[in-house]
Amino acid sequence: MPVDPSLSASVRNPYLIALGVIAVALVAVGGWLFTRSSAAFDDPGNIASQGQYMSLQAAITVAPIFMLLGAATAIGVLFVFALRWRGKQL
Repeated sequence: MPVDPSLSASVRNPYLIALGVIAVALVAVGGWLFTRSSAAFDDPGNIASQGQYMSLQAAITVAPIFMLLGAATAIGVLFVFALRWRGKQL
């Protein structure tokens, strides 16, 4: 089966590769922040000062946003791949 040159060019697009890596990183960092901050809130001895409480509160607030941005970026990259693949089939 011949390979469509435009499809292989979109697969090697460095911007799409970078966006894919950024999407994975955002989801991973969001998940890490969420588990780390929720584990710290489970043990009241971990919060010694008001500054630590504020940083944990900020982390648990930002974590879902990072995960959603990563998922939206991944969906956007998949959308570009779908457009490139489907556009040549018509």
